[in-house]
Amino acid sequence: MTIAAPIDRPISTLSSLSNHMPYSEFERHHDAAHLDPTDFFRWYDRARQQGIVAEVPPLELDWLVLQLTSLDRLALRLRSVSIATIPAAISLSEFEQRWQQRCWDRVPVQYLAGFTTWRSFDLRVTPDVLIPRPETEAIIDLAIEAAGNCLDGDWVDLGTGSGAIAIGLARELAARQAIARVHASDLSDAALAIARQNAADCGVADRIQFYQGSWFEPFQHHHPHLTFRAVISNPPYIPAATVDQLAPEVRDREPRLALDGGETGFDGLSVLIDQAPPWLERDGIWLVEHEARQGAALRDRLSQRGYREVRTVQDWAGLDRFAIARAPI
Repeated sequence: MTIAAPIDRPISTLSSLSNHMPYSEFERHHDAAHLDPTDFFRWYDRARQQGIVAEVPPLELDWLVLQLTSLDRLALRLRSVSIATIPAAISLSEFEQRWQQRCWDRVPVQYLAGFTTWRSFDLRVTPDVLIPRPETEAIIDLAIEAAGNCLDGDWVDLGTGSGAIAIGLARELAARQAIARVHASDLSDAALAIARQNAADCGVADRIQFYQGSWFEPFQHHHPHLTFRAVISNPPYIPAATVDQLAPEVRDREPRLALDGGETGFDGLSVLIDQAPPWLERDGIWLVEHEARQGAALRDRLSQRGYREVRTVQDWAGLDRFAIARAPI
């Protein structure tokens, strides 16, 4: 499934859908509809064929059905028609409409369901936010590992989008009983509204402070003397010309603001390199996700700017994915 992959390379697994059973739309609206099993499975068979023609993996259909109905995997596989009705979050006509959007309009299935699972929690997602990728999950572990026993203090997620990184940090810091605050900024008001709701849904709204604005700009106005234990970001890093070559699920459906890194892909990365030093504690952590081919150039730029302990960390596919460094002295 293209949409679950890093945005700079095709996907080779559907694990981001198949390995999780999120707090689904069905659980939120369990009594919205009751579907006739015969009619439902007749539609399901047609939908699978439509998916094959549209080159949409059948697993995406299964995932959508499992999230929006009371069916489990076994009942779906056996085509159980012995039950009187199938409780569902939406009507059969709405299933049909959403699957048509997936097949022919190339709308990502996560947008159709309204949520995705990231790490161990669920996030609301709409076309106002980038769908968090499974590979990005490792950025939380890298940050916590780099901080060692020095977890107290202020942490920041710049360009928070759905709030995934900020929420992941807040949960991990809370689990370790750190005396810490997480700050999160985004240029998009619409994205911030979703991030705030996600933080509330995940029980960490009191641990995250959200700001509207570009990169460090909000902190210049609200906390000009603040320094951070870590500056973390998954910025837009795809070169502008490359964005137009991405899969339509990404290119046409996800917010370009979260994808387009300018002519070379370094617009946001350069800001983070150049502006972070005065905002970092003496031994503060600088950590970003980047495109696989940007690793060497990022290491050079960070070293030239005086950052210390500069290194690249690969993702699970063996591709350069994260740059991490310590604050310049």
